[in-house]
Amino acid sequence: MNPLPPGLQVDGLQVQAVLFRGKDAIHYRVVDMALGKTFELKEFAPSQLDPRRAGDGSVEIDEENRGAFVEARKRFLEAARQTGRLDHPALPQVLRIIEAGGTVYQLRPDAPGKPLARLLEEGETLDADDCRDALMTCADALVQLHEQGRVHGNLSPESVWQRAEGGWLLRGLGSGTGVATSEAGPEIAPECLDDPPSVSPASDAYALAATLLQAYTGEKPATAEERLAARQADAEDPLRNALASVPGALGDALSRALRLDPKRRPTDLADWRDSLDRIDWRLRMAQSTGDGTSTDERRPWLPVVLGVAITLLMVAGGVFLLSDRELPVDEWLEDVDMGAERDRGPRVAAPTDEERARWEAALEADTLLGYRNFLADYPTSIYAEQAQLQIDILDERAWNELSAEDTRPAYVDYLEQFPTGLHQAEALQRIEAMDAEAALRERERLERERRDELAWEQARDERTVASMDRYIESWPAGLHIEEAQRIRRDLLDRRNDAAAFETARDLDTIDAYQAYLNAFPRGQSVTEALEAIERLTLEPGKPFRDCPVCPEMRVMPVGAFRQGAADDDPLALEQERPRRTVSMTRPFAAGIFEVTMGQWDACVEEGGCSHRPPDNGWGRGDRPVMMVSWNDTQEYLAWLSAKTGEVYRLPTESEWEYIARADTRGPWLGDSPEAVCRFGNVAGRETGFEWQHEACEDPVPAGTAPVGAFRANRAGIFDVIGNVAEWTADCMNLSYLDAPTDGSAWTRGICSSHMARGGSWVTGSRDIRLSSRFNLRNGDRNDFTGFRVVREISD
Repeated sequence: MNPLPPGLQVDGLQVQAVLFRGKDAIHYRVVDMALGKTFELKEFAPSQLDPRRAGDGSVEIDEENRGAFVEARKRFLEAARQTGRLDHPALPQVLRIIEAGGTVYQLRPDAPGKPLARLLEEGETLDADDCRDALMTCADALVQLHEQGRVHGNLSPESVWQRAEGGWLLRGLGSGTGVATSEAGPEIAPECLDDPPSVSPASDAYALAATLLQAYTGEKPATAEERLAARQADAEDPLRNALASVPGALGDALSRALRLDPKRRPTDLADWRDSLDRIDWRLRMAQSTGDGTSTDERRPWLPVVLGVAITLLMVAGGVFLLSDRELPVDEWLEDVDMGAERDRGPRVAAPTDEERARWEAALEADTLLGYRNFLADYPTSIYAEQAQLQIDILDERAWNELSAEDTRPAYVDYLEQFPTGLHQAEALQRIEAMDAEAALRERERLERERRDELAWEQARDERTVASMDRYIESWPAGLHIEEAQRIRRDLLDRRNDAAAFETARDLDTIDAYQAYLNAFPRGQSVTEALEAIERLTLEPGKPFRDCPVCPEMRVMPVGAFRQGAADDDPLALEQERPRRTVSMTRPFAAGIFEVTMGQWDACVEEGGCSHRPPDNGWGRGDRPVMMVSWNDTQEYLAWLSAKTGEVYRLPTESEWEYIARADTRGPWLGDSPEAVCRFGNVAGRETGFEWQHEACEDPVPAGTAPVGAFRANRAGIFDVIGNVAEWTADCMNLSYLDAPTDGSAWTRGICSSHMARGGSWVTGSRDIRLSSRFNLRNGDRNDFTGFRVVREISD
C-alpha cells in the first residue's frame, strides 16, 4: 500500500515524511498541528494483503481480503494496547491509538536515531563496551516484554536502534506471538525454522546475541541452517572464530545465548543479563585478584613462574660448572623444563611465531573459550600449563560466584562451563539433592492440584454465587480462580441485569431504558431496551408556537435510528453510506411545516431579512418559501431567535432524517414507492419528466403546493418529501465516513457548500427517498429549495 502523502492530516497530525516501512506497518514523522510538536506515527499497512488507498488517505480492501484484513487489524490493535502497557526506555511508547480511515495508527514519541543495520552499511561497528551496554539494556527491556507473555520475535540489526542522544531502542515489535520471516537470517534461532515454528524467550536471546555479534565483528554470522549442517557433518561450528574474537564475559554471554539447543540457552533474560556482571572475568582480572592487588598485576602468577624459571636456570648452571661431565648445551636445555623432572614426558618444542601470537591473543582476550581453544590447537605448547592454570583460576572463581547463588541453574551453568572442573563432584551432589527436593515438591503440587480440581468440579456443577465464593475462599491461588471470579461476576451481573430491566419496563420511560443501557451496555435485554426506546421516541410530542408569525413546532423525543441507505437499496449512491446508528441524546423541536412565504415576509417587514424572494406566480402566504440561499436562512434564524429569545437553527442532517423517518426504516416514506405519493408533492407522471416517479400523479403539475396539502408522517411532520428541498446545517461530505453519531452537525468538510434533503416538486424516484442527499453552494437560490427550522429545548 502506498504511504500517506506529505501534508495529509490524520486526526490533527500532519504527515511530514516516511521514516521507514516494516512488514506490517509504515512509520511516519508527523507534527501535531495544535501543539507544533513532532511525533512518530505507525500505521497498520500489511503489504501482503495489498489494500488500496483512497484520495483522502482512507484504506479500501477488496471483498476477498476483507476478512483477513479485519482479523490482522484486530491483532495489530490488541498488540498496540499491550505495547501501551509497557514502561521501559528501550521499548516503544504508545501515547495514543487512533482508528481512522479504515485502519489503525499508533502515536509515539519522536525518537531520532538509526538502526544497527545502517551503522554496519556505513562501515562502522560497536566496540565491546557499546555491545555490553546494548545487551544489558535490550535484555532488560525483553524481560519486561516476556513478563507480559510476549516475545519480540523480530530482533535483527534492522530492529535494534541506537538513539541519537545515546541509549538503545527495540523496534519492530509486532503481535508478539512468534516469528514470521521469509528468509532464515543469522538472527533466526533454529527452532524458529520448524513447521510450525517453536518460539520462546530463548529465541529472543539467540536473535539478540547474533545481532550484537554482527555489530561487533562487522560480518554477518553463520545462519542456524549452516551451523546445523556443520554439526551434521561433524565439522567445526562456523561461529567459533567469530565468538573467539569477542573479549571477556561478553564473549561468554554471547556463546551461551547462541547455543543451538534452546534448552541450553538462557530462558530467564534477567538472569542472563545479571550473569554478564557476575562472570565478567576480564574486568575482575583487570581490577583486582580479590585480595587488594592493583590493576597493574593482571596476572599475579607471571612473576612467580618467571622467578621459578630463573632459579632453576641458575641451579642448573651451577651443576654444570661444578660437574666434571661435559654436558651438551641442548641436553642441558632439555633438562631445564620450567622445573620439570626428566621423567615427565618428551621435551617441549620451542613455540612458533603463530603459537606465540595465539597465546598472546588468548591472554589479551582472557576468556575461558580463548584458553580452551588454545589448548585444543596446541596441547603440547610450553604455554599449556599456564593456560590450564588460568582455566583453573576461572574455574575457582566461577564456582565461588555460582555456588553463592545455590540454585540448580547455577550448578548446571558451572558444569556446562567446566564439565570436568575442580568442583564437578560437589556440583553433581548439590544438583542431585535439589532434584530430590524438587521431586517432593512436585508430588505435593500434584496432590494440591488433584484436590483443587475436585473442589472446582463441585463449584462448577452447582454454578451458584455461593459455590463460587466457597471455591474462591478455599483456593485463593487455585488453578481456576480467575474463571471462578469471572463466573461469579457473570452470575451477579445477570441477577442485577434482570432486576434493572424489570424496573425499566415497569416505568416504561426513555430515561428508564437508557439508564438500563448505561448500566448494562452488554446486558441480556439490550435489544428489548433499544426497541422500547425506539417505540417511545416515535410518539409525536406536544405542538407549540412561540409567536403568532413563528413556525408551528413539535417536540421530538430522544432516541436512536439507522441513518443512511441500506446495502440492498438499488437507487442509493455512495454518499448515502455507510449506514450507521445515530443516537439523539437531547430533545429538540422541529417545524411541523416548511417555513412559508408569509413567515419569511414577516421577517422582511420587521427588517430581519434583507432579501424578498419571488414566488413564480404560484402564490405566497402558506406556500413554502423558495429562492433563498443557505446564507439567507441565517438572517431568518437570527431574527427568529432574537424575537423569541430561544435558539432557532437549521436541522443537522441527522436531525432531518430522524424527523423525516419517524419510525420508517425503509427507503420510502409510507414504506413503498406507491405510498410516498400520499405524503409529498413530487415529480410524478403529470410532469412528463424523464426522471419522473411513475407511481405518483399529483394535482400540481409543476410548482409548489401549500404546506400541509399532503399527509403528515408518523411524527406529525408535513412535506418532509417533496414540495421544496430543505437546507441543513452540515457541510458538504461525500459519505458518512467519520460523521458524528450523536446527532450534531458535521462542521468539517467543504463548508462553502451545505447539504440539502427531502427532494422537491421537480425531483423523481432517486431523490425523494428518505436517505437521498445532495449539496448546493451557500449562495445558491432556486425555486426548488427552502428550509425547515428546529428549536433547541433547554433542560
